[in-house]
Amino acid sequence: MEWNATAPRGLDYWRMRSAILNEEPVREIDNPWIAMVLPLGIEKGKPLNPDARQNAILLKGAAMGELMARNFQVNPRFAEPYWEATQWHNSFDFGVGQENCHHAVTR
Repeated sequence: MEWNATAPRGLDYWRMRSAILNEEPVREIDNPWIAMVLPLGIEKGKPLNPDARQNAILLKGAAMGELMARNFQVNPRFAEPYWEATQWHNSFDFGVGQENCHHAVTR
């Protein structure tokens, strides 16, 4: 099966994020993230239908995010490769608490 790892651009990026939100279950730990995208018109159980203001914010955010990701790839913030003997670097590095059915785990 062919697969393209290129992220969608512009509003297509946000449409993908909205679709993922609508397909995946929301856990208690996800509520802060859900609250952050709600003012942008991204809401569980609803299609993405941004007004003109939200549309402008989403387009600017997608463009800025793409530029940031490109910059991190050519100017890595971390000198050590992610895998030894490769040129793969982390774009960012922070610990995000993970939750499973038994207990919270951090990286």
